[in-house]
Amino acid sequence: MDAVADVHSIAVSGDTLYVASTGNNSVVALDLPSLEVAGDPMRFGPVEQNMIHLNSVAVTQDGHIFIAYHDEPLAPEAKAVIRDVSASPAAVVLKTEVRRLHSLTIGPGGILAYCDSFKNRAWIGDKWIKTAGYARGLAFGDGYVVTGSSRLRGNGPGPDICAVEVFDRDAQLLNRIDIQERWEIYDILILED
Repeated sequence: MDAVADVHSIAVSGDTLYVASTGNNSVVALDLPSLEVAGDPMRFGPVEQNMIHLNSVAVTQDGHIFIAYHDEPLAPEAKAVIRDVSASPAAVVLKTEVRRLHSLTIGPGGILAYCDSFKNRAWIGDKWIKTAGYARGLAFGDGYVVTGSSRLRGNGPGPDICAVEVFDRDAQLLNRIDIQERWEIYDILILED
């Protein structure tokens, strides 16, 4: 599929699958279940190359589409930006000092939650949760939060561990599974019956 390049995140709303297409700086909407491209992609940079490292897309129950990206991905001190791209014009919701924002998620009550991977933590609307390692993957259950931690790819900060952790909403660790045979966790989903 030519419209999608280097998928970093997906979100579903009704019969539409939204894809964060990092390789061409766009969000692509696909009809479900056919996976046919639905309309023109929402572009946030040139098609030829990854310029903003668009790495997360999240959709609220009322249809607002949020994206997260790094404002200058090649700069060592790049800052993360969250935008509501369903607003007209698209609105910056948050520009933060977070250097590696991943796993933008809509939590209970519509809160924006995300991982600050570089500092091994996750923001859950009103507090930080300290994770075991490089934080990627974030999901909310009924009264709990699940995070993923990945091993380091290079000379990054923090422990070199791959794990899944479960916290209560007060950020207290309830359980942790270390995953010895894997290097990375990129996303966490909670599936309901």
